Amino acid sequence: MTWTSPADATAGPVELRATGTALFDVEGTGSTAASVVALSQQKYFVDCSATGAGDGTQDAPYTSTAQVNEHGAFLPGESILFRAGIECVGALIPDGSGVIGHPPGLDARAPQSTVRYRRFAPCAGGASR
Repeated sequence: MTWTSPADATAGPVELRATGTALFDVEGTGSTAASVVALSQQKYFVDCSATGAGDGTQDAPYTSTAQVNEHGAFLPGESILFRAGIECVGALIPDGSGVIGHPPGLDARAPQSTVRYRRFAPCAGGASR
């Protein structure tokens, strides 16, 4: 059985066509719905000590978690890299997902450093603790 996707397929839903030889040497064809996944190695940079509205590049990093949240969907394999040693205040709720072998990444952008996360659980009345 040979599955063929359209040559101009982009990320999103597509119809795969199948052709091959079935039982008793009968030629068979069919189709099924599938989804093409776009993979990316793009890195987005965040420096909450910088000023202004950045675009996520290394030269103009995002300057807040709100800018990361407004980015839109991150693709499988993309990374969000925070400047090491800088504290960002605010909820980080990036959109998007990964696939097997290509998860989205969250890390610090300096050698030998790590990102520390603080989680604030909501209390009754909307306050944080």
